[in-house]
Amino acid sequence: MCCLCSYQVQAQKISDNNYNVLATFDGNKIIGPNYTTLGYIDGNKIQDANYKLLGYLVDDKVQDPYYQTLTYVFCRNRIQDGNHYTLGHLEPDKIQDYNYNTLLKLDGVTESQALVFFTFFYNKPQ
Repeated sequence: MCCLCSYQVQAQKISDNNYNVLATFDGNKIIGPNYTTLGYIDGNKIQDANYKLLGYLVDDKVQDPYYQTLTYVFCRNRIQDGNHYTLGHLEPDKIQDYNYNTLLKLDGVTESQALVFFTFFYNKPQ
């Protein structure tokens, strides 16, 4: 008896509005365009490509190396900074700015991954 089983692993990626992939998550590695390493999420530590500590992920909050809150999600979808100012909105499939304009498209990423990318690796439009 032979059994061929096939399953598709869902990609974990973040794209811009033109569907250009800005980041792919591979285990604890965050890979940017052209397969460059942007950084790592290792347990609760967030590091850049050279393993320099950027901050921590603690209780669904992104914090700097001194444990000061940089961003967190409030009321299920509002992204707020450490001063409780609303920066945007996190939906299961996108991150929007304060005015609900879509900034990033999310495909299979967790809320934590999206928040880390938004906080440390996303070059926000001017």
